[in-house]
Amino acid sequence: MEDQLGAALIGLVVGGVAAWIKAALAIRAKTNEELRAKRLELYPELWRLTAAFSFWPPAELTRAELVALNLEMRNWYFDRNGGLFLSENGRHRYGEMKQLLSAHIELAHRSEPLDRDAYRALARTCSAFRTGMTEDLETRRQRSLWWVVAQWIRHVRQHREWRKRFHAIGGDQIEFTAYPLSELEARSMGPLEEAAPQDMAAAS
Repeated sequence: MEDQLGAALIGLVVGGVAAWIKAALAIRAKTNEELRAKRLELYPELWRLTAAFSFWPPAELTRAELVALNLEMRNWYFDRNGGLFLSENGRHRYGEMKQLLSAHIELAHRSEPLDRDAYRALARTCSAFRTGMTEDLETRRQRSLWWVVAQWIRHVRQHREWRKRFHAIGGDQIEFTAYPLSELEARSMGPLEEAAPQDMAAAS
């Protein structure tokens, strides 16, 4: 009798634990689906903005266009709440992209287009960020243990390469322009429109 009661209790506990695990996995799966759906809604907008730094064909960008693009990215991050849905790696790659872009805005001459070396550095940094977005959405490869390890190695390499680009222009010594908050509020602006009334190097 006691053996039967013990077995019944064990069965009840095991069944309860199994039911809890199943419910937890279902909730997690639902959360992941909702997160992916939100990313699918928001990421294409930022993906299009980074097209300004495509490799083929390259674009010719003025300082005013860089500023406008920087503001559009800032609006996506804060006004559109895109920053809430970036993964940790995506946030790192986004921050590197914005920091390098802001540095080149500070260095750019108002009347001359961005030089080729600066453009290539920004193109590579934007490419790393786009890779981060595809990783978040798993649009190019499904997760596996090897995928996770390879991804970690790639992230370390991406950060090291960005650090070289940033140091090459003396990024750590650049004093970034600060602007009144009212000038940084979200606005409706195409990514390559003139920034008015003042140029703004907006960081995230």
